[in-house]
Amino acid sequence: MNPPSAAGAFTRDQLWRGALHAWLGFVTLLTIAAFVWAALASMRPFTPPSVGAAVYAAGWVAAVGGVVSIFVTVLGLPVAALVGYALRGVRRRWVHLSAFAAFGIAIGAAVMSIFTAMSRPAMLDPVMVGVVIAVCAGATVYGRWQADRTPNRRDPPIEEEDRPLRG
Repeated sequence: MNPPSAAGAFTRDQLWRGALHAWLGFVTLLTIAAFVWAALASMRPFTPPSVGAAVYAAGWVAAVGGVVSIFVTVLGLPVAALVGYALRGVRRRWVHLSAFAAFGIAIGAAVMSIFTAMSRPAMLDPVMVGVVIAVCAGATVYGRWQADRTPNRRDPPIEEEDRPLRG
């Protein structure tokens, strides 16, 4: 993480890398969770038709979740930057990760509330709603951790012979 004396909490590279990794982590975890949920919901032994149905369900959930999460990621970037900026003086990593986990829980709860309001309540399994909220929290923590691993890039020094002549 940036030292507290740094101006701002994230560089642009760190913010975008964190957002990209949070999105990739979300889609990956959501796909795995949807596959497991569909396989367990079928209540059959693992036969080719039940595995095929689980793969089909996971594909649809990944496609819809991936598209929705792209918009959520882009809309959440300014909020993530503000959270990082607010924590710029805090050196403890667990505080940053906890704040971003809470941010992910808020995102997941808001998105699932919208989906619940737009659909019939019987269509949404409460267990899957909880899993999606947990996946959102895990993905934002993973994104923040990846942002932390991005080095602070600075412009390379310009050699004297490469400087423009002023005269």
